Amino acid sequence: MLETLEDLRELRHRHAGVDTEKMLQQNKEENERLLALQEEEDEAFVRSVMLLLAQLGDMSSDTM
Repeated sequence: MLETLEDLRELRHRHAGVDTEKMLQQNKEENERLLALQEEEDEAFVRSVMLLLAQLGDMSSDTM
């Protein structure tokens, strides 16, 4: 029983300095940053595909 109480004290001491609201906010900000980065990468990919398709279309019309 005494050992369990000591374990609980140690656990409480370790978590005393944890600011869960701050951690949640940091996590939210990181997720938003990653989402924005993913959207930029997706847009760049779509632009490159569209450019490639336009170039292929130009090449096929040149051969006709």
